Amino acid sequence: MTSGDEVLLRWDGGVVRTSGTQSQVVDGQAVGKDLEFLVPAQSGGTVRISYIVDPPTPAVQ
Repeated sequence: MTSGDEVLLRWDGGVVRTSGTQSQVVDGQAVGKDLEFLVPAQSGGTVRISYIVDPPTPAVQ
């Protein structure tokens, strides 16, 4: 990851079939380090987690 990237995490699952998304923008201090996301506890079943890394949009000049 590089500074300015946005990491979007999505989770789906549990017996109740809930889902959610969270995002974090990577700053210069976080490059090369782990990002932490908290996924709410589920009441049984399986949880599927996926993520994408979206680079920043270049500025229009």
